[in-house]
Amino acid sequence: MEAQTRLDPCEVVDRFPAELQADARALYGLLKSVTGHEAVMWGPSVIGFGEKVPVCVDESSPDGFEIGFSRRGTKLVLVLRRYSEYYAPILARLGSVPFGRNAIVLPAFDELDESVLRELIETAWEDRTRAD
Repeated sequence: MEAQTRLDPCEVVDRFPAELQADARALYGLLKSVTGHEAVMWGPSVIGFGEKVPVCVDESSPDGFEIGFSRRGTKLVLVLRRYSEYYAPILARLGSVPFGRNAIVLPAFDELDESVLRELIETAWEDRTRAD
């Protein structure tokens, strides 16, 4: 993961395509509300919340964010610390969403149950102390 950058996360969201801006702002607000952290840019495109502190003192364990999101084309992608399969029961209730190892491609907010999305984010945030 690239290190934190000085980019302003709000300015990055402002550069998203118009059709994504409302959903990106809603996701930004939801992540900030659940985590209690301000957003920080990681590299040029990932907006992260919370900071993962390395467990190893030998500096071989990278730092990073706990939870965040980015834009991929015309979609928003939620990025988690733990593998997505761990959250399969919640993802099943979120609907037919494609996901990778730790990334979940979100549909438009008007097509998903925001209470399930909140539950997913809250669960992922609570897991941060248990996730390896």
